[in-house]
Amino acid sequence: MAIEDDPGTIGGPGADNVIPFKRVDVAGARSNGGVDHDDDELLRHAQDTIAKWRAASGIPSLTEVQALFYESICAGASAMARDKIVAAIIAAFGEELGGKRALGSTWNQLTKQFAAECAQAARDKRAGTTHAPLTPVEKAKLREALWPAVSELAQAPDLVDRMVRQVQAMGVVNESPLITLTYVAATSRVNQHPVNLLAKGASSSGKSFTTTRTLELIGPDFVNFLTSASALSLVYDDRPLSHTVLVIYEANQLQADENSVFAMLVRTLISEGRLVHQTTVEDPGSPTGRRVERIVREGPISLIVTTTGELHAENETRMLSWYVGESHQQTAAVMAGLAAHAAGVVVAPADLAVWHDLQRWIALGPNDAV
Repeated sequence: MAIEDDPGTIGGPGADNVIPFKRVDVAGARSNGGVDHDDDELLRHAQDTIAKWRAASGIPSLTEVQALFYESICAGASAMARDKIVAAIIAAFGEELGGKRALGSTWNQLTKQFAAECAQAARDKRAGTTHAPLTPVEKAKLREALWPAVSELAQAPDLVDRMVRQVQAMGVVNESPLITLTYVAATSRVNQHPVNLLAKGASSSGKSFTTTRTLELIGPDFVNFLTSASALSLVYDDRPLSHTVLVIYEANQLQADENSVFAMLVRTLISEGRLVHQTTVEDPGSPTGRRVERIVREGPISLIVTTTGELHAENETRMLSWYVGESHQQTAAVMAGLAAHAAGVVVAPADLAVWHDLQRWIALGPNDAV
C-alpha cells in the first residue's frame, strides 16, 4: 500500500506529529525559481544520511528525520521517492521511529506546510514588487509629457461626437446612446463614485459588440474583461482594481441569485469602493496551526455588465440600465452592415493611440469638467 493510500496520512487521525525543528528558507528560494533534483539523487543522499545516523548513534532523533524529509520535499521529491526514503528508514531502524504509517504522516504534513510556505513567499514577493503610487509631482510631469499628443482631442468641443464616429467606424451600427454611455461610464472610473452601466438586450442584439468596441478606446491599461469567474476571484486576483473598468459579459453569476457570493462581492465593490475579505491560512508557527489573513482590494471601479435578463435587485438598483436598439430599422441597418462586410468592404484597423493617451492623461488628474 502506498503512503498516500494510508488513512493515517495528513488530514487523518494521528497526523499532527511534526515537532518544531530548524528550517531554512527554501520556500522563498523555490518561489524565486529554485531547481528540483532527480529522485535517484535524493534517494542516494537519504541513504547516505541514514548510514551516517547508524554509524554515529544508532537511532536518529525525530527532528533529524523531519529535517531529512523537509530537505527532500524542498528539493522536489516525488511520491515514489518518499516511499523509498521511508522504506530505507524502516529497513535501517525497524519500527523504532513509528513505522510506515507515522513516517508517511510526518512526510505528508511537512509537504502541506511547505506548500503553505511557498504560497506565503509568493505573496510576500508580489507585495514587495508593488510599485509605490506616483507623487503629485510625478503625475504632473507625465501629464505635461502627454499634453502635446492629446491637447487637440481633449479640447475638442465635439469630443463625444468624434468618439461615437470612431466607434461606428470600427463596425458598430448606430447605437450612439449606448456608445456614449459606455464611454462616459468607463471614463468615470477616475471618480470616487463611478457610473455603473447595465446593457440589456436579446441574444445577438449587439450589446457586447458595442461595449467591446467602445472600450477599445479606453485601452487595456484600465479595462478588465470577464466572461466567467469563480466566487472569490475578485479577492485573489493580483491585477489592480482601483479606478479600472470591470466588464462582465452575459452576467449569469449576477443574475437574480441572492445567495451568489460573486454577486455580493461585486455589489460591495461598487457600493463601498473596496473589498475586505478575511480568511485563514496555514501557519506552522501558530499554536493552532492557522492564522487570520485580511485581504483588502481597493476600488472604486466602474462596472459594465451586459445581460439578456434581470440582475438581483440589489445589484440592478446600483446601475444605469440601457436597452439595446431592437427596432426593425436597427435590424435592417445591421443586416446591411453584415452584407457590406460579406461583399468585401473591410473596416481599416483604427489607430487608437491618441484615445489611449487621452485616458492616461485623464487618469493622472485632477480634471475639472462640466
